[in-house]
Amino acid sequence: MRHTLLALVPFSLTFLAASAVAQDRQSLITEARVTEIVSHLASDEMAGRDTPSKGLDAAAEFLAAAYQKAGLQPVNGSYFHEYELPGQVLDSRSVQVTVFVKGSTEGVQLEGDRDVRIYRPASGAFDVQNRPVTVTEAGASSGGRRGRGRRRGAGESAPAPVSLITVDPQASALWKVAAGSREVLGGRGGRGGRRGSTQVRPPTLLVRAGALPAGEIDRAHISVPAPEAVSVKLRNVVAVLPGTDKKEEFVLFSAHYDHVGVGLPRDGDGIFNGADDNATGTTSVLALAEAYAKSGVEHRRSFMFVGFSGEEKGLRGAREFAETPPVPLERVAVNINIEMVGRPLPGDRNAAWVTGRAYSDFESIVQIGFERAGLGHTVFEAEARLFNGSDNLPLAQKGVVAHSISAGSLHEDYHQVSDEVEKLDLPHMTNVIRGIYEVGLEFANREARPAYNEVGREYLNLDR
Repeated sequence: MRHTLLALVPFSLTFLAASAVAQDRQSLITEARVTEIVSHLASDEMAGRDTPSKGLDAAAEFLAAAYQKAGLQPVNGSYFHEYELPGQVLDSRSVQVTVFVKGSTEGVQLEGDRDVRIYRPASGAFDVQNRPVTVTEAGASSGGRRGRGRRRGAGESAPAPVSLITVDPQASALWKVAAGSREVLGGRGGRGGRRGSTQVRPPTLLVRAGALPAGEIDRAHISVPAPEAVSVKLRNVVAVLPGTDKKEEFVLFSAHYDHVGVGLPRDGDGIFNGADDNATGTTSVLALAEAYAKSGVEHRRSFMFVGFSGEEKGLRGAREFAETPPVPLERVAVNINIEMVGRPLPGDRNAAWVTGRAYSDFESIVQIGFERAGLGHTVFEAEARLFNGSDNLPLAQKGVVAHSISAGSLHEDYHQVSDEVEKLDLPHMTNVIRGIYEVGLEFANREARPAYNEVGREYLNLDR
């Protein structure tokens, strides 16, 4: 009996310790807080968090303020890792348009910014007379009123018509975003349309509903200056929670906080809220930061929390971070990138999966944390391909062991206006974050760093 009692003591202590850890996760990472964060990031007020946009800036400020409130430290004196990309300025105030009803010689002038705004820019300076136009109503699959344009004569190259899209100024998020002057990425101005063509690609213009005269619009005089080339200032959001004896090394949690912005309405909605992609990942990173800071639990390596901008524009924020890191990359022990954790696969609630799992021992370490949290592990059929599809890739290409954790699929609402908070499985998402909390501690406290295997090193060409 004495031996039996002694044998039970370690089990009892282990059980109690595990129960205490589970209770800590539940109190530190609550469904209410997860819901609050993701609902704010994916709200209509953020207007789809395009890179660049006012909504993206608002999301960055929200994250930085939350990190500061939680007591996390800035990096190199700032919560922002700043970078610049080539872009251009679109100024709707500079647009001049006069439209003509078929059969009429008297035109109706539209005032730039008040009546007409730039949706998509021309490929250079655009100044034409009597150009054929098409007129459609925003959200209509066809029609509204549509101009017929001019027929091509012998030896004549028919000019591309200019698209005029009528929108409700009170209901259209796109109309509001296009107001005044705004910056967009890319574009150099002065170039032709299609490759090999000397013609300037025409702009697509938004027109305030009610501004056009009655009747069939036949043609228009249109003048839009070439977009001004600029350097667009962008930001990743960065914060640190120091560790103990290995504090010079970092476990880096990341997620992209941008999405694709606004567009023409579909079923009356023109805002791509990006709730699952990737407000869920961004929420996870912030919720983890708050939980670690509040818990006071010791972790040997420091935690770094990063929100990347520009993922939807080619992983641009992550690429800039990898090229000009705020700390030397050799000090980053691992990157846990989090992408789309709010919509589980059928039959896979309270489970998550890892991209590129065959390339390193990352997944085996992740499973230890998942098991401690009672979170299941699953495999997504596209996990190898998706290793290349998120912000882990630029860091992986620099030799950092970097994988994404996801807990869903490329569902029917992916990159659609229907990717809304109401469709998230918030209890599932909360449990996934609690599992990643344990994963972070496992990476922070183990002696050895994770490492790429021969397959991963060859795939990433790390031995060149």
